[in-house]
Amino acid sequence: AANVFYGIVYFMLFAIPIFGASSIRSGAPLWLRVASVCGCAVSVLAIFFTVYPIIDVPNPLIFGTKIAVVAFIANAIGATIFMLGQKRRTMSVMSTR
Repeated sequence: AANVFYGIVYFMLFAIPIFGASSIRSGAPLWLRVASVCGCAVSVLAIFFTVYPIIDVPNPLIFGTKIAVVAFIANAIGATIFMLGQKRRTMSVMSTR
């Protein structure tokens, strides 16, 4: 599942020059956009080959589902911790005013 985590992070990194704010996209040279598309493709392939078993397993669907569910739950926990921290920070700033 670690490759899924890295794949998601790298996909988001490479997606910035392609799907990011218009000020970033307009300033990105063509070579950077091409490299970003390649990076996104490799990241998606890494995620796919982590979820899809390349070795012989009894049930490929169960294998892939387990990996995907673990990655989803771990990312959901991380997002929840981040949002709670943001909320706590906002409440702290509001109480000091």
